[in-house]
Amino acid sequence: MKPMIRTILPLLAILSVSPLAAAQSFGEKMGVVDDVQLKRGAMVVNDTWYLLAPGLRVHGSPDGKLETKMKIAFTTRNTDAGKKMITDVWVLPASFVFPKDD
Repeated sequence: MKPMIRTILPLLAILSVSPLAAAQSFGEKMGVVDDVQLKRGAMVVNDTWYLLAPGLRVHGSPDGKLETKMKIAFTTRNTDAGKKMITDVWVLPASFVFPKDD
């Protein structure tokens, strides 16, 4: 019984976090993937081009792939040339509703 409780309690804690809170805590930005061009090492999110970092980590995708129309949260860093490069991506549920900008 105790091993089951040790398993269930953390799971309940994870599930109690809203998708918005999870997205905001994981990534600095959120958006919808418009285009992925792996050969160019780039992708477009919300009409903005980003470079993809070597070793890009995709969390929450069973096969690690990025596809158009995916809702994502992501983190970036600046390259030496001052361009934005995506370092980590968290795939959000298709039902996720982005917060409105006020």
